Amino acid sequence: MDNAPIHKIADIRKYIEQRGYSYVYLPAYSPELNPIEQFCLVCKNIQLLDSKSV
Repeated sequence: MDNAPIHKIADIRKYIEQRGYSYVYLPAYSPELNPIEQFCLVCKNIQLLDSKSV
């Protein structure tokens, strides 16, 4: 999880723990560990490769 304040609320933490899950916070500024960031990077690179030069 990221370090958003909503993820640190006691009720949210309790909800996660009651369902048998554990949580791991991502280090700050670590887009390489965030799957959506990797996906966006691939999409951006594809778009750049497909663009026509002027």
